[in-house]
Amino acid sequence: MRVLRSIDGLAEIPGPVVIAAGVFDGMHLGHRMVLETARRESQKLGATAVALTFDPHPATILRPDAVPGLLTPTPFKLRLMERMGFNHALMLTFDKKFAALLAEDFVQRLCAAANPLAGICIGEGWSFGNQRRGNIELLRQLGREKNFFTCEVPPVRIDGMVISSTMIRQAVAEGRLADAAQLLGRDHAISGHVLRGAGLGRQIGFPTANLSTDQLQLPPDGVYAVEVLLENKPWHGVANLGVRPTVDQTRTHLLEIHLFDFQGDLYDREVEVRLKHFLRPEQRFDSIDHLKIQIARDAESAREFLAQQPAAA
Repeated sequence: MRVLRSIDGLAEIPGPVVIAAGVFDGMHLGHRMVLETARRESQKLGATAVALTFDPHPATILRPDAVPGLLTPTPFKLRLMERMGFNHALMLTFDKKFAALLAEDFVQRLCAAANPLAGICIGEGWSFGNQRRGNIELLRQLGREKNFFTCEVPPVRIDGMVISSTMIRQAVAEGRLADAAQLLGRDHAISGHVLRGAGLGRQIGFPTANLSTDQLQLPPDGVYAVEVLLENKPWHGVANLGVRPTVDQTRTHLLEIHLFDFQGDLYDREVEVRLKHFLRPEQRFDSIDHLKIQIARDAESAREFLAQQPAAA
């Protein structure tokens, strides 16, 4: 995927452009509907579909005291967009200067840069620009003036309720992974680079890979059966989410993963950890030997559960 870092970068895309615009934190079924609508409309026109989104999450600037836990960090969000068939994304830095930009000026800049701007798709009720004054009515007005189409994609509902990132965060926080998966259209996953650790897992016979959990929306601490996507290949494993009270006195919060039958070095590599099933709460053991026994039991439980699951998509 080609990631553009400024609006002016749209000039590098030949031919008309159809934009799907939104924060898209979660990449849930509703977000995917907006993106898919833009992609489908671009195909009709022989245009290029571009996913327009923001980094960091706008709440970091607009509501710094109430920043939600992230469901999809930026690199993960871009990978999910690419899997949907997007070859271009416009990733705009959301800072105080951008937050002050008038909605009209924002759209005018898109029009000036694109060759040309053929259309903009947003989710129903989405607003943008200074004081959130940009909306579908403004887009329709400017679309008539600048000759681009607009579409406001209705929300996706499950059991009569509109799917939202807030709803998914609550489900994840409460450990309702099956509910979260239904709303996301995929398993909830934690994605990131593998950190270098002390190597204790390897010493006790269970080599592990550690991921930072900073800024992420997390389920309850505990042990999970997981499926790990590594360079597009799925691996089964078991993971501990928490502070590892038996071996780490720093109380550093991590996701620690042990992959079954894996040989190799995972340090600094990007992995996607799909949380498939909660096995037990995190606990402290009296000794490393007791911990080893429990890890072996957890690994066996995870193997048994994962063996019954359908193959990864």
